[in-house]
Amino acid sequence: MKRFYLFCNHDYGKKFRLAFKRFSKKHPEIECVIVLSGKRSTHYPKNKPLRFLVKLVEKVLGRHIGNGVIYCDNVNAPAFTGGVPENSAGFVAGFNQIFDEHCISKFELMINFHPSCLPFYRGAIPSYWVLKNGERRTGFTAHRLERGIDKGAVLHQEYIDIPAKIDEHGLDQLIATAAASYFYSMLTALVSNQALDIVRLEPPYRIQAGYMPAKRDE
Repeated sequence: MKRFYLFCNHDYGKKFRLAFKRFSKKHPEIECVIVLSGKRSTHYPKNKPLRFLVKLVEKVLGRHIGNGVIYCDNVNAPAFTGGVPENSAGFVAGFNQIFDEHCISKFELMINFHPSCLPFYRGAIPSYWVLKNGERRTGFTAHRLERGIDKGAVLHQEYIDIPAKIDEHGLDQLIATAAASYFYSMLTALVSNQALDIVRLEPPYRIQAGYMPAKRDE
């Protein structure tokens, strides 16, 4: 059985998890596994209501899709990479770890969904920076994952118009909605052995910012 991994977070990655779940239900022949960064709690608060809340949150965030969810605090460690079968595919949406060459090499295909039109606004919080710089348009990029930050051949890009008075979180969710829709289409194409159409757009930015720091200005 072929295995697909989705490496994601709880915010930008939420819509990707929903698309992954929908895909998993339609394709039981694919083993679908979500990887969340960090460790599942082993020590719960003594206070019963708070303990119940913590367990409930973990259940919701780590809800099983396909064969399950993995909590991993180091994807580059042998404990994780040693369990990746041959011919696996990996997809990344808002994951807060950097993959090294050995980890990437374990996957037949690995694709990152970055919330900007690369090569501009690379880094961890592009939506913050495009809003701070007064951009009117942004987008997302699906690209092959390589060593380094937001590098690799571009496979697909789409524009997103930035609404007035939107905040960073709202813009991330707007981008994620469009990117997750394409993600589902990509998964469907891959299992059907269809070639992916390469779509590269001219970056829509007034300020051609490169790598932006993962720190918000005060």
